[in-house]
Amino acid sequence: MADTHDNAKQSSLLWRILKWLRLPLVAFIFFFIFRRIDFQELKSSITGIAWWTIPLVIGVNTFAVFLQGVRIWVLIRAFSNSISLLKALKYHFVSAFYSLILPSSIAQDVVRAVLFTRHIDYSIAWSATWVFKLTFVCTWVLFSAIGLVFLEEDVISVQVKQIILIAMGVTLISVFLSFNKRITAPIRGLLTGKIPKKVQNAAENIRQGVFNYRNRKRYLVAGMGITLFLQLNLVLGSGVILYGTTGKWYLIELFALIPIIDIITIIIPLTPQSIGVREALFAVMFERAGLTKEEAALFILVNVFSYTSKLFGGIPALYDIIVRPSDSIAGREVLTRAKESSSHP
Repeated sequence: MADTHDNAKQSSLLWRILKWLRLPLVAFIFFFIFRRIDFQELKSSITGIAWWTIPLVIGVNTFAVFLQGVRIWVLIRAFSNSISLLKALKYHFVSAFYSLILPSSIAQDVVRAVLFTRHIDYSIAWSATWVFKLTFVCTWVLFSAIGLVFLEEDVISVQVKQIILIAMGVTLISVFLSFNKRITAPIRGLLTGKIPKKVQNAAENIRQGVFNYRNRKRYLVAGMGITLFLQLNLVLGSGVILYGTTGKWYLIELFALIPIIDIITIIIPLTPQSIGVREALFAVMFERAGLTKEEAALFILVNVFSYTSKLFGGIPALYDIIVRPSDSIAGREVLTRAKESSSHP
């Protein structure tokens, strides 16, 4: 028992250290990206940006946040009619706003789930969140696999492509198997007694909620359809934005590489909203695809405006604090839970 307690303390201390290293890590990544460029060339490139590029960045990303809100609402509707579409959108935009100011990499999921549990059962909120993530990863895998087939070998070698495609296949199979109780039972057995009873019961409720989606296939299909449309919007929108920034088309590269970048940032969430990590991966991958260091840096600068879409969630959050003081108390509870989650990645 003493060893377990010591290990838990060491793990907590490690995550606290990593949490405080996140902001210096972001600063270091951006320093690394921009120290390599010719600022005179970057300055001349800025004047060549199409006037519609920045409004398009804001529009594409705001529409994406809107579609994500619709998607989580559809998944919740599989088991509960207690939340309207308007309220689901409000909670999703508010959680997106909080994700910018909280240190946790999963802050948005925590905030949104806590807000939903004001109206629905905990297990429904978190099972919908889990399926929300799974469908997101699955569709990104499909997009990337299509792009990799057509991607030129000088960007990614055949051997690396094969490794990535095999990893993607394993990912898809694992997702489908996660809906099978017989497959997941051994994992459950291994964890029994090794985690606190309260956490185990909560995990079991979420697990059961995920399994219940097998009997709600039309909601899963609808959620998958919205996800496909959402991600197509992001890839094509990024293609047009990249064209407005550099005057070059990179659609195949975007189909192949944007999903890989997003999946990596989900699996290894080193910073809030993966700020810096996503930009570094983009710079490395798209310089191999043919962008100059200055063009990659310019695209990264333009995409800073994508975070504006999350700032819109501050409007309803501020409205609740000023006009609905009772909600502001609940809001503090939301923030407290989200901050607690920052003890882990």
